[in-house]
Parts: sequence; C-alpha cells; structure tokens
Amino acid sequence: MQIKGDIRRMKNVKLTIWLAVLVMGASASAADLNSSLVIKQLRCEGEAQPLCIHQPARFSWSLTSSQRGCLQTAYQILVASTPERLAAGQSDLWDSGKVDSSQSVNVVYSGLPLAPGQAGYWKVRVWDNLGNTSGFSSPARFETERSENWGAQWIGSEKLSEPTPQGRPEPTFGFHSEIAKTADTVKWVQVDLGEPKGIEFVRLYPAASANSASETPGYGFPLRFKIEASDDPGFAVAKMIYDTTATNFSGTGGSVQSFSVKGIRARYVRMTATHLWHRPDASDAFCFALDELKVFGRGINLAECAGVSASDSMESRGWSKANLTDGKHRILAEGERRTDPSPALMLRKEFEIKGDVKRARVRICGLGYYELYVNGNKIGDHVLDPGLTDYNKRVLYATYDLDKDLKPGRNVVGVLLGGGWYNMPTIDLWGWHQVPWRGQPRL
Repeated sequence: MQIKGDIRRMKNVKLTIWLAVLVMGASASAADLNSSLVIKQLRCEGEAQPLCIHQPARFSWSLTSSQRGCLQTAYQILVASTPERLAAGQSDLWDSGKVDSSQSVNVVYSGLPLAPGQAGYWKVRVWDNLGNTSGFSSPARFETERSENWGAQWIGSEKLSEPTPQGRPEPTFGFHSEIAKTADTVKWVQVDLGEPKGIEFVRLYPAASANSASETPGYGFPLRFKIEASDDPGFAVAKMIYDTTATNFSGTGGSVQSFSVKGIRARYVRMTATHLWHRPDASDAFCFALDELKVFGRGINLAECAGVSASDSMESRGWSKANLTDGKHRILAEGERRTDPSPALMLRKEFEIKGDVKRARVRICGLGYYELYVNGNKIGDHVLDPGLTDYNKRVLYATYDLDKDLKPGRNVVGVLLGGGWYNMPTIDLWGWHQVPWRGQPRL
C-alpha cells in the first residue's frame, strides 16, 4: 500500500509539472502575439519610392498580424525633409498626430507646402482594436514633380522629320503596273536577291486600292500568272515555281498565297501576269498589283529591301515597284508578325561632370517608344513606354534616379527611339496611319 501511495503522489507531481509547462508556453505565445503588429508595403501615390508625384501626396500601407480579428483603429504619420531628421523623430514637414481612423489607403498629406522637386521621408505607426501599438514602419521616400522648371524642346532626326505637304507621311502601297486596255496584256515584276540562294517558298500579299485602305484586299491580283526563278535577269532560261497560265487561279486573290518549291537555287524570282485584273472604274482598264512579294529561304525573307524591276510600273499616289519588297505589307500570313520597316532612331549625347554627384534625375518622354541608356546601361525596367494617349492633348513622361549611374568626368546618354503608336506606318481598318498627331519619332 505504501508503494502504491508513492506512485500516486509521483503521478500528481508529473501532472503538476506538465500543467506548469503548458501555462508558461501559453503565456509566451500571448506575449509574441502582442508584438506581432507589423506595417509593410508603404506606398505614396501607389508607388514604393516615387520620384515624381503630383501634390497633394497620398499615403497607403498594409497591416499584418498573427492575431485573428486584428483591425486598425488609429494611425500616426511622420514626414521629414531628411532621413536623419525622420530617424530622430523630427517631423519638420508633417506630424499627423494620432488619428482615430481605420483608413490605410490614400491618406492625404496635410503638412507644410512641398517645393518642386523636394524629397520627403515618411513613416507610420498604427493602433489596433486588440490594444496593440505597432512600432514605426521602416522609412520610405518620395519626390515631388518639377515640371514648371522644364526648358526642354522636342528633338529628333531633321532628315526624317521633314513634313509632307499634307502634314504627315504619304501612305505607301505596293507595286502597280501601268494600265492596260486588254486583259491579255502581259505584265511582269521580278526581285533580285543579289546572288543565287536556296528558295523554299514564295509568298504573295494582295494589295488594296489606294482610294480605300479598308477595301477588301485583292486589288490588281491577276487571274492567270506564273512564278519562275532564274540566274538570268532576262529569264531566257528559268525554273518553274508555279504555273496557272492555262486556267484561272483557283485560289482567292484577297488572301496571302504561298507556293512551295524544292531544290531551286536562283538569284532572280519573277511573277508574270498573263490575264490581268479588271479595274471596276472603266470597261477597258486592266492592271497587275501586289502589296508585297517575299522569297523565303531557311525561314528568312531573302527579298526584303531587294531590288525590283518590272515590265512597267506606276510610280505615283503611293505606288512604286520599290514598295514590293519594303516590308510594309498589310495582310499577314498565319504565324507572321507585322514589323515596322523604319529603323529605330539612335540619339546620343556626351557631357562632363565636375565633382561628385549628389542627386541626378532624368525626366523623359519619347514618342513613340523609347529605351534610355546611360554609360551603356539600360535605365529602368519599363517597356512600351510611354503609354498610349491622345497625343494631341496629353503625353506621358517617366522619371528615373541616376545617382548611381553617373560618375565624375565623361558620361554618355543614349536613347533608342521607335515609332510605336505615335507613328504607326501600317495601313489598317482602324486608321492608325491617318491619326492627326502622326509624325516622325521625337524625344
């Protein structure tokens, strides 16, 4: 009996120890939860560290806690003119004081007026409904805009920027033969690849009337024709790629047509029309027209910007034999992408900096799209910038911090400038080639 009593007492002692451990563990967890109120994701005007905000500034933040049911009930924002003053609690620009509010998005700055280009440093702390108070957040910064100090002017390429008499570039179409009075008049056009090259297939792109860019393509596509390849520019000896001179073409002239070949290597490719397309504007008017002719080898268009010759050619109203290989086709074959044949403009400027760089900002707008480089390094992570707007009314710019990109001595800034939506060269149903703002790229 004595032994059993000792065993019972030992069990009670163990139970008491385990209860004590559980209570101590619960108390420790409660202490951790009380200190788990954390402020993250500080934003000013929706950005983490904005360099060009419009006044008044609006602040936002997010609250995290491991306690369930935690809600913000009050906040305090401190804003200082330097990071040192903010760290010392000297909010010389604004101290909101404790504000009883659950608002944590777009809290409007209500401190001293901010000068153009002024930097502000801020932090925030909050109170919750469970009696907890957070510590102050990590500091964040912002800078105001300084557009009223701008003295910039638009620049670009003087050669490319010469306006046409209509105020915008004349739209280009493809190849168009001279008008014939009979359908059986033979017309031809050929491409010079520069040297004999292996040919995989030839692709034809139908034209649209110069009078209506939205007209269904197929304008001038011949009813009967043949496509040949040769090393002789006179085609005395030629290899046949496709021949439909005996019967009318079974396909549709309004869509892209591809003609595959095997084992043909040649320098010249010629398309000969033996039965012309009847123009609807006259009973005795016939022609041969194409928007683009491509010759592919190893997946590459060998004919892009290649020389073109023809039996005859209309060289007016946007038509030209040179347009047959200029890359500005309007109709795409399956799997192809439309490209802007105009090369991007490259602008470059060298300058000297004497002494150390304290602060440097660049504010840039490139119409259409741009890429900015300083000392060979791309600045920022933006692509397709600036965003599309009605350029007659508004253009957008971006601001970048160059503090670490510039150096004492010689520096170089460069910009690649493309057409983008500002100078869309392709004629389409939406009329981007006729927008009133269209012009050569500018910076």
